[in-house]
Amino acid sequence: MAKCKDSEHMGAIKMMALNDQPKTELIITEIGVMKLYRHENIVNFMTAIIL
Repeated sequence: MAKCKDSEHMGAIKMMALNDQPKTELIITEIGVMKLYRHENIVNFMTAIIL
């Protein structure tokens, strides 16, 4: 869990090492799907940072 310093909103952070993933395209697909859907009972996607 993490809290935004500016807005005090709580959120979850998912960190993934792309180098360790056998199929990087699955991660890209997951990000795309999470961007599309909003639901009150599901964690909503906010942003992705790829390093």
